[in-house]
Formats: sequence, structure tokens, C-alpha cells
Amino acid sequence: MIKHTKKIIAGVAAVAVAGIAGGLVYANSNASETKQMATVNTSQIKVTQEEAIEQFNQQFEGKELNQVELEVSRAGYVYTVEGFDDTTDYTLKIDAQTGSVVGHETDPKDQEDMLEAEYTLNLDGIITRDEASKIAEDQAKRGEAKEWALDQTSTDGTTWEVKVIDGTYETEVTINALTGDVVGVDVDDEAYDD
Repeated sequence: MIKHTKKIIAGVAAVAVAGIAGGLVYANSNASETKQMATVNTSQIKVTQEEAIEQFNQQFEGKELNQVELEVSRAGYVYTVEGFDDTTDYTLKIDAQTGSVVGHETDPKDQEDMLEAEYTLNLDGIITRDEASKIAEDQAKRGEAKEWALDQTSTDGTTWEVKVIDGTYETEVTINALTGDVVGVDVDDEAYDD
């Protein structure tokens, strides 16, 4: 009976240690990602959003545009431009420094995808990425804007999502792209330790 109890205790301890280790790996992964964003310099961005959209339109002529992201990758900044038609979703990844295409994908929609509403990105009268960055940095009160997503969430809902990084702290600010009003703030209030 004692041997059996020791085995159960050892098993529970092993599961607990594995759970803690998994949590630490996840936390370290997030910390590493945030630290990488903090060290990337926005001066590496040479390709404009308009140029990235034009490349998408050349690659996938006649498709509706619904999202443009500018994010940090291992190699620097990358635009991800997404669009759609009735049967397929389209994605083009562009190196923001050189303008070269680093990936593209066409993904046929299944029946469930075809039932979901998709909205064409409205670029008329929106605030610029620089204006969105200033608003987000003011809202976060510290840090620098490092990643951006321009998204159409409804027929009248064009938004900027801006990630502001300060060391290992991250604040994501959602902004109405037409009015400049802040519509949401998500603060990662956990500092990651080295």
C-alpha cells in the first residue's frame, strides 16, 4: 500500500512539474516574442501600405481586400495582406524592407466559411498608420507602436489594432480608423522576467 501511495504521489508530482514547465515555456515564448518586437526598428519599413496593397491587387486581381497587417517576423517587418471572393481566401506576405513576396496562399472556402460574413476593407478617409500609432502610444502612456493591423470588422467598422511595446510590456489599442476614437485597450500587465 505504501509503495502504491508513493507511486501516486510521484505521478502527481510529475504532472505538476510538467504543467509548471509548460507554463514557463509559454511565458518565455511570449516574453521572447515581445522582446524581439521591442528591438526591431521601424526604420526598416521601406514599403508603404499602399504599395503592399497594390502588390496584392496585382497578384490576386479583382479580389476584395479585408485586412492588412504589418508585423515583426524573424527577418524583420512583413506585410500580410488578405482578401477574398465568393469561393476562396487569398493571402500575400511581403517583406516590408525589400518589397519581395515571401509567401502567398489561396485557401478554398468550405461551406461554413461561405456562410460567414466578410467585409471589404474601406480605405476611404481612414487615419494613417502614423496617426494610429500616435493615438495608441498616447493611450498606452509608455512604449512605441511596433505592430499594426487594419481590419474591416463590419460594413461600417474599419479598425486599427496597434501593439505598443515598452520593454516586456505590451498594450494593444483598437482604434476606429475613420474617427480616431479608441474603442478598446488590452494591457498585458504581466512583466516577463529574464
